[in-house]
Amino acid sequence: MAGAIGESANVLVGRSTISQDYEAGSENIWIMSPLELFGPHVHYVKVDGQFIICLVDGVSHLTVRTAGSSAINVIKVENNKLSVTPASVRTPGREGDSIVFAGSGAFGLAGSLMTGTSEARVDMSILMREVELLDTLKVSSHEMVNDAAERHTVLGAERQHEAEKWEEEGDNLFWEGIQEEIKEDPIKLFYCPILDSRARNLNQSARLKYNEAGRLFGMCIEVDNTITRYYAKRCAAYCKLDRFEIAESDANKFSSIVPDTATAHMLKAVVMDGRKQFSAAIHHFKEALNSADLIAYDDRRVWSTGTLIWDSLQKTIRSQQDQIERAKTANLHGIQWREKGEYAKAIPCLQEAIHLNAVSLGKEHPFYATTLSNAGSCYEAMGNYDEALKIYNTALALTGSSCQGVVEVLVVCGRHLPGLREDDECRCNPFVEIAIAEEGGERKFCTHVRRCDLQPKWNQVIRIPEISGDSQMVIRLKSEHHMRKIHRENLETERKALQEKEEEISKLKSSLEKNQSDLEFLGSQGKRKQSLIMQKQEMLNNELHFLRSREAALATIRDTISHVEMLEKNLEDVEIGSFTFNVSWLSNNLSGAHEYENTSWFEVLDAQGKQVRGEDYGLSAVQVQTKWMPVSSEYSFKLSNIGNLHRILAERHLSVAGGQLDARKMEYHFEISERSLEASMVVMKRQSCKLDEYYLIPEMVKDMDFDLTPSDEVCIVLENLGRLFYSRSLEQELPKGTPEHEIAHLIQTWRKYHKKALRVFDIALDARSKLSGQDDKYLDLLKLVVKLHIEKHNFKDAYALQERCLEITRKIHGEESSSWNSELTVMSHLHAQAGEAKVVEHDRTWHIDSDQSWHWDMAVGISKRIQKQSGWMQRMYQEADERFQQAEEDMLKEKTRLLNPSPITDFSLQNKHSSLFAKLSAPRDEDSSQSKSLSKTRVRAAKFEFPDRLQVRMDAQSWPNRLMHTKRS
Repeated sequence: MAGAIGESANVLVGRSTISQDYEAGSENIWIMSPLELFGPHVHYVKVDGQFIICLVDGVSHLTVRTAGSSAINVIKVENNKLSVTPASVRTPGREGDSIVFAGSGAFGLAGSLMTGTSEARVDMSILMREVELLDTLKVSSHEMVNDAAERHTVLGAERQHEAEKWEEEGDNLFWEGIQEEIKEDPIKLFYCPILDSRARNLNQSARLKYNEAGRLFGMCIEVDNTITRYYAKRCAAYCKLDRFEIAESDANKFSSIVPDTATAHMLKAVVMDGRKQFSAAIHHFKEALNSADLIAYDDRRVWSTGTLIWDSLQKTIRSQQDQIERAKTANLHGIQWREKGEYAKAIPCLQEAIHLNAVSLGKEHPFYATTLSNAGSCYEAMGNYDEALKIYNTALALTGSSCQGVVEVLVVCGRHLPGLREDDECRCNPFVEIAIAEEGGERKFCTHVRRCDLQPKWNQVIRIPEISGDSQMVIRLKSEHHMRKIHRENLETERKALQEKEEEISKLKSSLEKNQSDLEFLGSQGKRKQSLIMQKQEMLNNELHFLRSREAALATIRDTISHVEMLEKNLEDVEIGSFTFNVSWLSNNLSGAHEYENTSWFEVLDAQGKQVRGEDYGLSAVQVQTKWMPVSSEYSFKLSNIGNLHRILAERHLSVAGGQLDARKMEYHFEISERSLEASMVVMKRQSCKLDEYYLIPEMVKDMDFDLTPSDEVCIVLENLGRLFYSRSLEQELPKGTPEHEIAHLIQTWRKYHKKALRVFDIALDARSKLSGQDDKYLDLLKLVVKLHIEKHNFKDAYALQERCLEITRKIHGEESSSWNSELTVMSHLHAQAGEAKVVEHDRTWHIDSDQSWHWDMAVGISKRIQKQSGWMQRMYQEADERFQQAEEDMLKEKTRLLNPSPITDFSLQNKHSSLFAKLSAPRDEDSSQSKSLSKTRVRAAKFEFPDRLQVRMDAQSWPNRLMHTKRS
C-alpha cells in the first residue's frame, strides 16, 4: 500500500473498481464505492423505507471508462449497480478492474453542489487527460523492488520492514478517518477531500484515527527521513486535526527535498489556507494547477485532481474576499473613531485591519500600506511621534516598492562583443532590446543599431511608463541580421517609388476629371463641336488606359513592399546574451526621494547561462544607467505625511529656548521635511505631465512655478508645504556673540522662505477655492496667511486679507458666533498696528498730520462693538451657567433624598399591605392630593450593604427621577 507519490499526476478520493465480471453487451455493471465520483448528478431517494442513489431529474446521460474500453453510456444508477446501454459495452470487464466516470463526478462538468454554481469548471479535454493519467498511476514492480533493495542496503531489512508496516497501518487509519467523516457528514458522501484545511467538527473517533496515523507516519520519518511521502501523509493527517504549525514544517521539508512539484505546492497551499494566509495559498494552488492534472497518493489512490484543485482555489478566493471585507470594515471603523478623537478605540480597529490585510493580501499589497498609514496618523494625533514616524517610513517603503512608475534606461555602451564573422567579415551589428513581460505578451523597446562595432556606444535613453516597482526587465544584447539592412533599404526605395506613383495617379485623376467636364460641356454645344468632341474623347481614352497601367504598376509595388516586409519580419536577429534586471532594486532604495538612479556594468549570459566572451576573450557586458521615478498619488501622500511630521518635530525645538543642540535638531528636521514635501510635489506633478517633461519638474517645484489639478491630496500637500515655509520664515532670537555674517545669512534665509510661503499659500488658496469653494478649510488657510503678514509687520496686506476673513466668517457662522467675535478682535489689532500719526505745531496749536490715523478710530469703534457683543455673549453664558448650577443642586438634593432616607420605624405592614401596594401601582401622573395622602403612609427605603454594591429597596418614593436617570438606567 506504500507506493511512491507520483509528481506527474493530481486526486480523486479513493479508486472505484468493478465488483463482478461482465461480458461484452451486458446491461448491468456492478461497481464498488462510486459515491464520491458522482458529484451533483445523483441524489438520495427513499424507496420502501430505504435510501438508494438515483440520477438527479434532468440528468439522463453519464459515461464511464474501464481499462481498455471506450466510453460506456450509463442510463440509470441504483447504489452500486449501473444500468448501461449494451451497444456501448464493447469489451468484457473483470473483477478488480478500475472504473472512472468521464461525464460527471467530483471533478465533473456540472459545478459544485455546495457552491451552488452551474457553470462548467473544466473542459472535456482536461477531463480526458485526467482519466488517461489515472491509468498510469501504478508503479512497476521492478522499480519498487529496486527501491526496496536500496533501502535495505542503507537501513537494514528489519527496520525497513517495520517502517513499511507502520506506513500501511497509518494508511488504513487515515482512510478509516475519512470514512468516519463521511458517516458524520452526508454531504461528504459525494466528495471527502484528502488534503483538507476545512475539516471542522470531527467526531472523537475520526480525530483519534488521524492522530494515530500522524504518529505512525512520524515513526516512519524517524526510520528514514529522506522518503518524501512520509512527510506528505503526516502533513495531511495534521491538516485534518487543524495542527497547521506541525503540518507547515512537514510541507516545507517535503518542498526542500522535491521542490516545484505539484504535491509540494498542494501541501503548502492547504497549510497556508488553514492558517488564513490566503494570498500565499492562492499562489500555491495556481502553481499546483499548472504543474499536473493528477497528484498521486500511492499506486492505487490519488491526492487530488486538477478540477478539485480548482474547486479549492475558488473556495480560498472567496475566503480571501470575506477577510478583505472584514479588513475594510475594521479600517473604516478605525478612521471613524480617529475623526471623533477616540484614539484608544481607533488603534485596535486599525491593528486588526493591518493583521487581516497582511495575512489575506500580503505585506506588499497597497491596502496594507494604506492601513499602516492610517494607524500612523492616530499615533501622530496622540503625540507619539516616534511610533508614528516608524510606521510612516514602513508604509512609504512598501508603497514605493509596489506602486506604478516610470523606468528610465540609459544604454551607454558595450564592451568585448563577439565578432560573429561570416566570410572574414564582421557581421556584428549590436543593439539592445528591453522586454517587460505582461499578460498580453511582451513590451519591447530597442536602441538604434551600431554597424560592425565590437565596442559600441549608444548613449540612448529609453523611458518605460506604467511599470510596477516589483516587476522585472529582461535586457538582451542582440546583433541585427545582416540582411535586415538590405531589406530596409529596398523598402525605403519601394516606398519612395510608391509615393511617386500615387502622386502621378493623383495628377492623372485630376486631369481625367477636367477632360470629362470639358467633354460634357462640348456635348452640350451640339454638332458644331463634333470634331473637337472626338479629339477629346480619344484623349480621354488614352489617359484612362495610361491610368490603368499606372494602377497596375502601383499594385505591383505594393505587392513588392508586402513581400519585403514579410521577409524582414521572418528574419531572426542573433541574441548574443541577456540579463534580468529587477526594478525592485531601484524602488527599494528610494528612501523618501522622488527618484533613484544607478549606473552599473552588467555581464550578459547566453542561453545556457554561461558568460559570453568577445573577440579579445574579454567578458561581454553592457553599461546601463537606470532611474526609477514613482508616479503615484499614494506615494506622494505618504511622503507628505512624513514631511509634515518632521515639521512638527522641528517646531517643537523652535519653541524651546535651547542652545546649539536644539538648533541643530531643528535644522535637521526642517531639511528632511522640506526634502520630503518637495519630493511629494514632484511625484504629484508627474501625474499631469508628459514623459519628456519629467526632468523639468524638480526645477519647477523648487521655483514654485507650476500648476496642479485641484484635489484633496494636492491641497493637503500644498498646505503642509506652506506651513513648513512659514515655520522656516519665523525670526528667532539668536544667542549673544553670533557673527554678523551668520546673522545676515539667517535674515536672507528668513526672507526667502517668507516669499516661498506666500507663493505656496496663494497656490493652495486657489486650489482650495476651485475644489470646495470658500469653506472652513479655506478660511483656516486664509487666517494662516494673515498671521504670516502680521509676523513680518505687513499690516496693509494683512488688513485686506482679514476683511476677506470677516466676510467669509459672516457667511459661514454668522455675526452672533464666537468665530465672528475673534475675527473682529484680530481686525481691531490690525487697525491699531496700521495707524500712523505725527503731531506737528501750527499757529501755536498742535494737530495730527497723517493719512493713516483713521485706523485708530476704526480700532476704537471695533473694540466698542466687541465689548458690546462680548457683554451680550457673557450674559448668555452666565444665564446658561446659572441654569446648569440649579440643575446640579436639584440633582444633589434628589441624590441625598434617595441614598440617605430617614430610618424606618414601623416594620408592621399587616393590614396596610394591600392598600399600600394598590396605591403604589397607581399611575404616576395623578394629582397632588393623592400623592399627599400617600405621603402619610410613606415607607422609606431600606439599605443593605454588600461587598461590591449598594442595594436600595425603593417603594412609594418618586422613582425614577428624570433629572438623574434615563430609560437605560
